[in-house]
Amino acid sequence: MLAALAYAGWSAYDYAKWVKTKKAVAAGGFPYQCGASKIISVTPLCRFIEPGVCSCTPCALSCNNSYWIQIIPQAVCSNGAIDPTSVCIDPLVAAANSKTMGTPLEMSIGKQAIFAGITNMMTTNGVIATPTLAANTVDKIINWFDYALASFRGKSNGKSIRTN
Repeated sequence: MLAALAYAGWSAYDYAKWVKTKKAVAAGGFPYQCGASKIISVTPLCRFIEPGVCSCTPCALSCNNSYWIQIIPQAVCSNGAIDPTSVCIDPLVAAANSKTMGTPLEMSIGKQAIFAGITNMMTTNGVIATPTLAANTVDKIINWFDYALASFRGKSNGKSIRTN
């Protein structure tokens, strides 16, 4: 029972962070947006090993101390992305977003994330969140509940809601 309560509490915490980040992304008007993409690897502390050559090859435009995150992207992620399967996050962006990230980047492998910025090379401008999968599950439940409530209201007003 304690485990269930802990899971519910953590889900509520992550969900609150998820909602806060979705609002920041919506308000920011970022051309590159990639939500609910699964993180498959995180490489922190990328460095220039010689001028112009980054230890994390896709992050040459955002190399010094950045995080290289490989993702399984949504189709929409390619908009504004140099490499749709990679996101390179400057440490300043990670620090600025630490209040909205439910999970630290280093511990986010296997989780879903929201990314938004000018491009997927996120230097000084971007919003990120790495909630647990539970946060996305809570989001789906709330969306389902809202849909069911809207359907009920439509029928109770003598109208039926038709969807295509």
